[in-house]
Amino acid sequence: VHGTPHFDDAGLCHSPSVLRMRQEVLLDKALYETSMRACMGYFRAYREHILDSIFRFRKLDFIDTFHSYALIRVPIMPELKMKRLRLPLQQEFRVINLTQIPFKKESEKKASLERKKLKVDREQQREEEKRSSLYEQKRREIAEKRLRGKAAKREWTEYEYEELFQEEKLLKKLKRGKMTDEQFDRLTGTRFLLDPARQRPDEKQ
Repeated sequence: VHGTPHFDDAGLCHSPSVLRMRQEVLLDKALYETSMRACMGYFRAYREHILDSIFRFRKLDFIDTFHSYALIRVPIMPELKMKRLRLPLQQEFRVINLTQIPFKKESEKKASLERKKLKVDREQQREEEKRSSLYEQKRREIAEKRLRGKAAKREWTEYEYEELFQEEKLLKKLKRGKMTDEQFDRLTGTRFLLDPARQRPDEKQ
């Protein structure tokens, strides 16, 4: 709907209600997180709708949707990863440091921290299951091929290279602050190295 009285040629939204909502978002981190979750839920529901011949996700006006939810940042989600979207905002909303937005209620802050911890725990569990699955898959593959000696060692070496690649990805997450030292150690540390069930057959005593 660019070109309407509430939008200018640069895509900035001048709707009084949207501007007012954005100002409220800057005063309460709970509102910011709620608007982000609501928008992301809308996108997912739209994309997964059974009537995809009518609800065509690729034809959705993403910028207008961002404005309707009074967002001040583009959500980070797989559905938008390849679209390289930029949300036009007035200067007062572009210079915001998200970490400086306060919670009006302590209970909302506690709930937010619990949601983030739950999300990290779920991602960590999926990562552990993936690593365990890769190990079991490689062990079954070697057993089915009845590989021994150098042939088996070569297969395990390939597996270990894949493990190193995955650990490098986890290290990047650690450096970006997306996981704690404890979580990193849990996925890559001595717990895995000392677990007899995860030792290669040629390493067992």
